[in-house]
Amino acid sequence: LATSSADLLFAQSSLPETAFLAEIAWRTGCGLLLDVNNVFVSATNQNYSPEGYIDAFPTEFVGEIHLGGHEEDSVVCKVTLDAQSIASVAYTVEGVGTVDITGAWTASGALSVTSTAATVTLNHDITTTGTNKALAISANGALMLAGTGARTLTATGTTTLAASDATSSVATVTSTGDLSITLTNKWTATSGNLQLTSLANMNLNGTLETATSGDVTWAVTAACTIANGKALTSAGGVSITG
Repeated sequence: LATSSADLLFAQSSLPETAFLAEIAWRTGCGLLLDVNNVFVSATNQNYSPEGYIDAFPTEFVGEIHLGGHEEDSVVCKVTLDAQSIASVAYTVEGVGTVDITGAWTASGALSVTSTAATVTLNHDITTTGTNKALAISANGALMLAGTGARTLTATGTTTLAASDATSSVATVTSTGDLSITLTNKWTATSGNLQLTSLANMNLNGTLETATSGDVTWAVTAACTIANGKALTSAGGVSITG
């Protein structure tokens, strides 16, 4: 029985893999093949120590060891949630590669969507319901509000958006709690309005622009903080209330 390579962890597991393999070998009398390359690949994918795995491995059952190498691929994994609609309680989505969400998502708890190395693409609206349920979206690359028509992000708690750039056609972000937007560069609404609303505080660290048409609208109940050197450019009108 050989150690295999794995991209992902099981959602639930009551026994470490090394203990599981030891139990199988002890009960059946089979030997184990320790594939050191597969251990390294799995440890890299799942962010654990390969040395710790080998230290815990039941070496008394090992009859063969493989040391074959592997080839690193610059293409990282992509997370795609493809559905007409998504309903959940509190949920966290985290991908190393691109994260692509096609359906309208309604969460009765806090919702977090992260790409640590690439883009997050939202093809429909996202809403948190209930009381004080936060929405956090973070991309090391771009945040793209795509799909047909306007995109709406609505949270009953705080809303945090962070990316290198953000693009949308028409977009509305409404937050019952604080609204925080951090962009390395800018948010471009390519063909329509960009509306930001917070019933608490708003913190903006990024440039906002409407490219060919549309208004920029800010509405904030408490304080609005804008980082130094950030610009607001509108092809239509500008409305700031607070």
